[in-house]
Amino acid sequence: MAPAFDYEEAMAQVGGSDELLAELIEVFRGEYPPLLDAIEQAIARQQADALLQAAHTLKGSVRVLGAGPAADAALRLEQMGRDDELNGADQACEAMRVEIAHLMHALEEWRQGDATSAS
Repeated sequence: MAPAFDYEEAMAQVGGSDELLAELIEVFRGEYPPLLDAIEQAIARQQADALLQAAHTLKGSVRVLGAGPAADAALRLEQMGRDDELNGADQACEAMRVEIAHLMHALEEWRQGDATSAS
């Protein structure tokens, strides 16, 4: 099973800058709750285009953070929106929420470890 947060992958995405990675994490913390809400609303309203857009945006955000499992979960929802096939989207959304929770935990551990190593 892939890690929730792949530091090496994230560093490759940000050109090796811990500062940029920390900044992107902070942006993500504010960005992901509304995206999850948009995904849930799109599913509830059976709006495939809205699901596609929100899941695609979330996928890009987590991919930059080296979060393969969360990106894969968002991709599944994105494909459901693209295919206009929302059967099972509730379960896919729950799976993505679980992956985002794992990611947030891993990012917090990294931040605390990074702060510890910086002192």
